Formats: sequence, C-alpha cells, structure tokens
Amino acid sequence: MAYTYLDWALEYPDHVIIKKEGSFYAVRHNAAQLVADLCEFELGPRGVTGSPNPDKMTEALKYTHTNYLVVNGTKIEARREFEDSHFRFSYRRPPAKNTLDAFESIDEALGFVKLLLEGVDPATGSIEEEGLLVDERFRQVVQVAEKAIAKRKRTRSDRPACAGMPWTAKEDELLRREFLSGKREEELGRLHARSVNAVRSRLIHLFPEMISAQAAAQPALAPEQDAAPGPGASPSPEAA
Repeated sequence: MAYTYLDWALEYPDHVIIKKEGSFYAVRHNAAQLVADLCEFELGPRGVTGSPNPDKMTEALKYTHTNYLVVNGTKIEARREFEDSHFRFSYRRPPAKNTLDAFESIDEALGFVKLLLEGVDPATGSIEEEGLLVDERFRQVVQVAEKAIAKRKRTRSDRPACAGMPWTAKEDELLRREFLSGKREEELGRLHARSVNAVRSRLIHLFPEMISAQAAAQPALAPEQDAAPGPGASPSPEAA
C-alpha cells in the first residue's frame, strides 16, 4: 500500500514531513511555507517546496528544534524530535490561480472595483443609473471582492522589504559581525528587513559548523533512524 503525504502528516501531525517523490524530496501544506522560509526555497504554485537532497532542510529544522521525518514510500529514512518543537500540521488547499493577472497592480484592481461600487463603467467612465452596476446583488458581490483584494494588499505590505532578495557579500559580512557580537535573530531580522526564518537560514549558511554543533548539543527525544515502518504498519515478527 502506498502512503500519501497526507497519510504521513496525519499520522505524525507534530512533525514536518519530507517525502521523497521521484528524485525530489517534497514538503507540503503549512510545512512547505516553514521550510521555504528557513531554506530560502521557492514556494511552488501549488504550495509545495523541497529539494533533490533533504540535507539543507533537515539541518535548518534541527537548528530551529522542529520535529521532522524524512520518508520514502513506507519507510522512515531519518527522524529527529525535540522537546521544545512547536510545529503542528495543518492542511492547506492548493492556492487558487491568481485572478488579478489582468491588472498591473493591486492598486489598479482596487480602483477598478471602487468604480463599480460607485456605479461607474470602468471601460467608458460613464455613470450608470440602471442595469447591472446598480443592482444590489451585484454590489454585494463586488464588495466581497473589494475586501479580498484589500486583504491581499495588506498581506503583501506586511512582508519584510527584502523578503526573497538574494544576500549580498556585504550584507553577509555585516550579518556575520552582528551575529558574533551577540545580536538576536529578531533584531537581525529588523536590521536586514528580512524574516526571522530567513535570518536563521543565512546563519546556517554562514556558520555551518557552529550551527551543526549547537543542534547536536540539544537533547533529542529520538535519534536518526535508517528505516522504520510506515503509518499504521504492523511490527515485524522480530519485534513482536
């Protein structure tokens, strides 16, 4: 029996699941956003991220004390658990296709719906006194659209200014000095206009030996394992 990503996630809801899918180790649902932030990976159009090699993901999860499983088929290739892990799986539907492609910006889309609410035909600029634009049912639908677009604008404005931008050599050197001087990740995030997860990921890149040593020094509930049965599997005769 084949186990899907959701099967694993529901069986181990307090673990980030890294599942081998062909030649790719995939992470899905809310775990995908976490891993994308930590490792500075792209988040795919269906909310999926990952890499052909799971090592960068597992190193980042160790550093942030996040439980994880690396799985292949019905086998657990590796696992790590921490007493202070706070991850909890939640299902996310694949994001809907962007419906604002016809607009150059969110502000243009907002202006469009505001005209509709005012009874103005955006194509001609004329004010309609009868017909669809003044139908109350139409106005209610447009009001819902206006709120959704405004919410998307607020969400984008909440992102750090440098989110997704590559780190420069000058910024790396500054981050290195600030980290060694004792500045905390939250402060580093504010100074560099990046998320805390992005800062953590860059510190793993800049100080791989130090970060690995810190992660190794933390108490784990279970060691890495080469193989283990899948969700709901019966124990082997030797273990019985």
